Amino acid sequence: MSGDTSADRIENLIQIASLGALNLGQPARDASHAIPEPELRLPQHAIVGRSELVAAVLAGIEAGQQDFAFEFLPGIGKTTVAAELIRHQALRGRFDGVLWAHLGQTPDVHGELVKWAEAVGLDEATIAKRKNDGELGRAIAARIGERRVLLVVDDVWTSAEGQYFMLAGPHITRVLTSRKRGVARDLNPRAQVHVVPKLALDESLRLLRALAPQAAEAEPEALRMLADRVDGLPLALVLLGRMLRNNEDESRPVQDLLASLSDIRRMFAAKKPMEFAENASFSLAEVVEAGYSQLGSSGLLNGEPTDAQQLREAVTALAVLRPDPIWFDESLALSVAEVRPVLLRQLVQAGMLERRAAARPGGEPRYTMHRVIAEYLRGKLPTERLQLLNTRAAYYYLAQLKAIEEQYQKRSHYLGLYRYENPDWRESQDNWLYHFAQAGYSRDATMAFLRVWLTAFWWWSCFTDEGFDFCDQLLNEWAHRLSLSAPEAGSGALLQAQSGERINQLLEGLDLLRRFKLAYPKETVERSQGFWPDVEATLGEIRRRAQLDAAPPDGDKPDACVVRGLSSVFLAEAARFGRQDFAAAETRYRDALALFVEIGDEWTQAWVLYHLADMQIQRGQPALARPLCEQALRLAEREQDPEVVALLQRALGDVELQGGELDAARQHYAQALQAAYLFQVSPEPPDAYTVSFYPELAEAVAERLRVLQASEPAAAQALARDLRRPWLRAQGLPDSAEPVEIAGSTAAALAARLFAPALPLEQLGAEGAAYAQRVIEHLSRMQQTAADE
Repeated sequence: MSGDTSADRIENLIQIASLGALNLGQPARDASHAIPEPELRLPQHAIVGRSELVAAVLAGIEAGQQDFAFEFLPGIGKTTVAAELIRHQALRGRFDGVLWAHLGQTPDVHGELVKWAEAVGLDEATIAKRKNDGELGRAIAARIGERRVLLVVDDVWTSAEGQYFMLAGPHITRVLTSRKRGVARDLNPRAQVHVVPKLALDESLRLLRALAPQAAEAEPEALRMLADRVDGLPLALVLLGRMLRNNEDESRPVQDLLASLSDIRRMFAAKKPMEFAENASFSLAEVVEAGYSQLGSSGLLNGEPTDAQQLREAVTALAVLRPDPIWFDESLALSVAEVRPVLLRQLVQAGMLERRAAARPGGEPRYTMHRVIAEYLRGKLPTERLQLLNTRAAYYYLAQLKAIEEQYQKRSHYLGLYRYENPDWRESQDNWLYHFAQAGYSRDATMAFLRVWLTAFWWWSCFTDEGFDFCDQLLNEWAHRLSLSAPEAGSGALLQAQSGERINQLLEGLDLLRRFKLAYPKETVERSQGFWPDVEATLGEIRRRAQLDAAPPDGDKPDACVVRGLSSVFLAEAARFGRQDFAAAETRYRDALALFVEIGDEWTQAWVLYHLADMQIQRGQPALARPLCEQALRLAEREQDPEVVALLQRALGDVELQGGELDAARQHYAQALQAAYLFQVSPEPPDAYTVSFYPELAEAVAERLRVLQASEPAAAQALARDLRRPWLRAQGLPDSAEPVEIAGSTAAALAARLFAPALPLEQLGAEGAAYAQRVIEHLSRMQQTAADE
């Protein structure tokens, strides 16, 4: 019955603007007709995480604000917040009544206005006389008069329909909910708009516990995974909670539900009970589909014209990108969906995307899609389209990787590995691996993933107590992604079973890597402390699954070469330190060495040769160690890695010392100490590992002096004074003829007396930069002193 002219609509909006600005003094309350309570079906569960929003509206009302709105995703709980608001005792005392209208996708505007008219006391004859809904609305506003009334207009899809409920009055407060961004301010630019956030993890857990307390108590960790599954979307949490409650008689209800959700369609098909003023029960799929089907209608009175089909194609294309909490750049969105920027803005307005400002000044805007919406929309994509879109995303991130890696290409292989500490490179690498796998290259992507993970472990994790977080990040994120994977939409039972089996195999592979990482001892601790049988078992199974345990791969497969090569190094360590099987260890080392020679990786060759040489010294075979060290040293110097140079010079010093060549040993130990000292500041500023490496190597040299002191005290004294001399001269101090106290000293105390002082780790943050400058100056003086001699 709307039948309004444009003039009617403008008059209605002008009334809002003019009457809303009137003085809000104490009104004369009209008690001639009490407004009945809205008939709402309240949820049969606790409401969590919404008290701040209610408090914000109460504060706004207290300050004289009359227009409020709750916006954001479907299923986020906008209606719930509005219902919580009208139940709040402090608010109810401020109003003579509440009028509630539920519009929805296909609203009955006239029917809802008639309900309001009857609630405020208009009789049937008066209602019937109104020519259109605009007149009826004004009659309702006139009947309200001076009374304080709260109007709640729930689930407004368009301004054209919502405008009839924006009644004007000096003491009328209006609250609107909408999934479409901009509708509230289109109706009233002065509206205080609140974006209803997702529930935090702890809030999600509270809601699930309220819905299914027994299951929640039985499996708390699994419950966290279930909550994370839907990323704080209250509607989905309620559905999961109800499903969980129905499973509570099972022995492992949460695990069973998680497993069943590998077919995500089960969750989308579940219907929620009717709540508030709804007149039907909706499934999660229907809630999301409603927004999808309405794309193309801006909902605004003067919105931009849009192409509905283009918007639907764009939003399903963007569903392949990593969802909230990950944000993607506008350029990625445009590249994958092949659309103009205006379509992204329209999807934000439709509530299908969220937009955020650029991550850095001058950057491009970023977007994200809620995980539940993305999962639903991905189900609309056939396999060929899904792989094409992921291929576009993979190429986008590959281009980013190449741009970043250009900065490292002019460096040695060793210096190029510092890209692993570049957060932009890590993010691009992770995203490239993900989309490469989704593009249909599952086996190649798995091998690429293993190469990146094992290289990160070799580069950093096996040396530090805390581990290189990129390894853990990859394991956690890939496990999370796989847990969210589902069989392809529309696939038959056989394909679904095959897909589920593949996902389980990949999850098992991640678990093998996690177990390997826990079992492998840090390079900085006593090597016998490792859980070497677990190292061998996990790596052996990984190599079997990757089909790398037979003939070595060809050099034209560098990913496979690196994976087999690094795993062979770790297996060699397990044979050497776990079983003292030096022959097996040598076989593994040489297998790795051949592979890294094949792909031209000189830095890793140097490290493998060092480990092999170190083992020969351990076995009492210095003659076999010497050529290995010399070959490795040439490679290490070309690679400009002071760490492995220091270790090789120390090993050569050990070889010469065992052969009684004290002067040669002195030269190698001196160069080892200088390289370790340099490693603290080059090629990167000091960190916890590099400033620990120098004193450890210095103590190792000092320990050799202590051992020599027991058998040849004079030789030990001469060697100690010779090693001390360059450090003293660089400081401008005279050499001392006094004997060096060796026998009664610990290795640490002896190193502190002989060589430049190390920086205590606890001072690294405050003194690191100044210490680095002192190291550089000290080394420069040592070089100058040596040149002068």
